[in-house]
Amino acid sequence: MAGLSCEQSFFHGSLGRSRAEALMTSSPDDGTFIIRTSTSTPGNYVLSLVAQRNVLHFQIRNQGECWFSIDDGPLFEGLDDLIEHYSHLPDGLPCVLGKHLPVRPPRHGLKEKNTKLHDAAASGNAGAVSKYSGGKDTNAKNALGRTPLHESCRCDHIECTRRLLSGRGTPDVNAADSFGWTPLHFAAANGNAKMIRELIQRGGDVRAITIDAETPRQVAARLGNSEACRILSDIEDGHSMERAAALLELVWYHGKLTRTAAENIISIYGLEDGLFLVRFSPSSGNFILTTCFDQAMFHFQIQFNSRDSLYFIDDGPGCHSLADLVHYYSTKADGLPCVLRKYCKRSQKGPGLTQDSMSVYATGSLDSAASSAQEPVHYEAPRTHARASGQQQQARVGAHDAKDYNHMHDLDRALSQQAQVSRDAINIIQYSALHLGSELGAGEFGAVYGGTWMCKDGRQVKVAVKTIKPERMGSKDDFLREAQLMSTLKHPNIVQLLGIVEQPNLMIVQELVPNGSLESYFQKHKRDSVSDFQRVLWGSQIANGMAYLEKVKCPQRGLTRSPGCG
Repeated sequence: MAGLSCEQSFFHGSLGRSRAEALMTSSPDDGTFIIRTSTSTPGNYVLSLVAQRNVLHFQIRNQGECWFSIDDGPLFEGLDDLIEHYSHLPDGLPCVLGKHLPVRPPRHGLKEKNTKLHDAAASGNAGAVSKYSGGKDTNAKNALGRTPLHESCRCDHIECTRRLLSGRGTPDVNAADSFGWTPLHFAAANGNAKMIRELIQRGGDVRAITIDAETPRQVAARLGNSEACRILSDIEDGHSMERAAALLELVWYHGKLTRTAAENIISIYGLEDGLFLVRFSPSSGNFILTTCFDQAMFHFQIQFNSRDSLYFIDDGPGCHSLADLVHYYSTKADGLPCVLRKYCKRSQKGPGLTQDSMSVYATGSLDSAASSAQEPVHYEAPRTHARASGQQQQARVGAHDAKDYNHMHDLDRALSQQAQVSRDAINIIQYSALHLGSELGAGEFGAVYGGTWMCKDGRQVKVAVKTIKPERMGSKDDFLREAQLMSTLKHPNIVQLLGIVEQPNLMIVQELVPNGSLESYFQKHKRDSVSDFQRVLWGSQIANGMAYLEKVKCPQRGLTRSPGCG
């Protein structure tokens, strides 16, 4: 560990699995945790967690840039936000995160065999740096193996860094300290994009690794420094500094992202028709346009004709720049599901910013984006023989985690196997196939019970069963018509009706929402125990569900807080 003030005390670096388990058995309390680097996949991390006196390990996947998730869970920008979320909600973990075992940082300070140049660089005294630089102390190392350039970058003094780089001496820009950290690692940890550019232009190695097997980009990603990560990622991909700077000007370009990350980001920003972002796919080597229409995601490869230097999508026109291509598709769909209307503005998250800052996650109008393009708009039809080989890939998937749709698929399969009538009619469930559990709640229309639906193939599906009071039922025909309408609704943010029971009493069988309603949840938990990010996510999911009901012209009675609704 480098002992930075901005370091994460829960991060134990390259600590191995067996040593992690030995460390954590000394603190058997549920929720005790640490995070360490993954030995199998560079750029990924591992959450080691104590639950019921066992040490469990969960993979934290890097989904591109600064975005991380545990397995297929929600995405977070940097590990701090991920820890914040799981300290309030287990969300698939066996328990919430409690206290972490802090790593003991090595002692460090300005007087540990520092030269006068070390002291000047660390304290930000640019005048003294100019005075003392150029001699034998330019690359002198202190007790922690750090040069004056290390100290100016560690303490985030850009002017001292510039004077060291341009002074009379020749500082070793890639010198590694006792922990393998170069000056570029410190600049990345502080999220200082200007300092990163200065170091790279002087030969800073973006692929240098620490003793914890982290590159500067991975350090920036772990700490959630999005702009720093963006620059380092582009340089890693072989772009020049000029090209990296040009890409950074494209506020809708999000760098290297997985498909899952792109879909989650658009979901966070709001599922609006024509909302989009552009990303880079390392597997295909192409840019990808990801856009939203009718609550679904579409992915289009942006291919590049190297002969004519044109970007194009499928059979669309060739454009001289990504900005021109985006501008063109903001004027006509031309094969896209709709015109591009708004972009997901690349996150401005960095040191000192929190995820509830309005400037961090925002959308932008293409009117302002188009006006900032540096190149004149010019379109040409790409020559067929010069196109990149391979078929254009377009995928239409839901704007939610894959597990939501896998769950819906399982429910659909159960419905098709159990249905006593045609698939388009209401599914009639036999009372004998239900095992009712405890009461979850009650309202003016009846009580709600948790239960299990025993499917014909032997599977057991957790369900919520709503009983209907006879005096509240009204006309049975009206009830059946409404149930048939409800059974056609398919959306991850709408509780799915699985069927009805006719005898001995009318009952509605729905998928079980295990955490209950928001009202019941807040009755059990303090409202301030829910992170701002989770509140925004819940609000987005509610809005997505209501927007779906509006699109399918489903009559609505408004939102309800009753326990049976989840």
